[in-house]
Order: sequence, then C-alpha cells, then structure tokens
Amino acid sequence: MSILFREHPLSHAVTGELHSLNFEPLRAPERVSYLAVVCGDQGIELNVTHFKRLLEHHGQSVPEAVKQQYPVDLGPMRVGWERHNEFVTYTFSKQGAFAHPFAEPVLHGLPAQWLCELPGEVIAAVSLAIDSCETPERDNDALSALFDGNPVIGSRVVAGLAGAWSDFKIQPDGCVRILVHDCSLSEHQAGRLVKPILDINCYRALALIGFPLAWKVPPGSAMPIGDWRCWHRACPARVLRLAPALKATCWPS
Repeated sequence: MSILFREHPLSHAVTGELHSLNFEPLRAPERVSYLAVVCGDQGIELNVTHFKRLLEHHGQSVPEAVKQQYPVDLGPMRVGWERHNEFVTYTFSKQGAFAHPFAEPVLHGLPAQWLCELPGEVIAAVSLAIDSCETPERDNDALSALFDGNPVIGSRVVAGLAGAWSDFKIQPDGCVRILVHDCSLSEHQAGRLVKPILDINCYRALALIGFPLAWKVPPGSAMPIGDWRCWHRACPARVLRLAPALKATCWPS
C-alpha cells in the first residue's frame, strides 16, 4: 500500500527513538539507584571511558564502542548506561529482600572512588525500592516515617496494580526516595513503570535548571506584557545575551 501523504523526513527517526528506549525488567522485591550526570556534549566520551572502568572493575568484557544504551549484569547488581545529548544516566538495580527500602541503596555496592570521579555533576539521583505484594501496605504514618516525617505524595498506578510514593526531597545522601508497592505487576510492567518515573524526575530537574539564573535577572529588565511586538523583536536578542551565562550555569566546563 502506498503512502498518500508527504512524510516529514524525520518521522521514522523520531518514531525509532521511542523503540530505542528500552527498560530493564524488574521483580519485587528490588532496589534501584539512578544517577543522571550532566557533563555537556564534550563530557560524553569521558563518561564512556568511566563506564568502561566500572566494567573492568567487575571483570566484565569491555566493548570497543558503547552505543546509546548498554545494559549489563555486573554480578552483584545490574546496570543500564544511557547516553543523551548533554548528560548520561546510570541505572543500578539489585533483586532481593530488604529490611528497609532505603537503608542500603544499591550505590553502596559501587567503588567509592569510582563514584567520586564521575565526569560531570549529578543533577538527579534517586533511590527507589519496590516492595513485594507480600509486604503489608504501609499507612500514612509508616510512609511518612520512611521519608523522615515529610509529607508524602502518592498514587495508584498501572490501573491499580501498584502504588508509588515520594516526598520529592533530596536526602542527606543526595538521593530522592521513591517507594513502589507491587500488587500484581509482571516483570515487564514493573520495568516499564520504573523507567518513566526515573526519567520524569530527571527531566523535571533539567527543566528547572534555569530558575536560579532567572531569579538573578533584574526586575526592571522585564518586558511590558501589553507590548508584544516589542517583546517579539527584542526576545531573540535577550536570549542570545543570556545564553552564555545560562550554559555556564547549567553545564559548567
């Protein structure tokens, strides 16, 4: 059957991107640690080299080239490495029972020096735990205790097959805590649930990264709301003037 309309030249490429973002199947009880490292386009290859060091440390074969995504079983844990334009992500997961969802993050099983020497700066770090269905669901007081007494936001997800809660606050270890209670998820459903939760937390941080610079813009520099023609002409020039400072703030060299 022939196509009856004119396709955009990138339609197949952008659709392919949706299928390239794979997820790791997860089985409760399981813990996940996630790091999004802002490094700029110049720092991507440094992170590739750093990732290879981790593979060598765990006695894994080191590939000649690392593509956009690279999942591998390290033995004590699994890791998924993912390349983006200005940052990379590391998702570490470990299956097995735990007494407390956040007492022993998966990150604690990594070489401390390797973590300290990550090329770039961590913009989003998450400690996520998936409770099994056998674990009694916690009431509000028990949930709040897991998040240091902070108010907790939660919801039923996947048509009620699971619940997810967080306080969206960075804990002293640098991580945001997220708890998932698995009621009746398959491994693939759990993986498909956790990946967007982690990605949304990362992109939320990236979307807000310009706010500290925006607060520094003098109040007098605001454009009158009614004069949209003047704003339309002046806006590109203002953006160009702010761009170097914004880039230096968001992606320091």
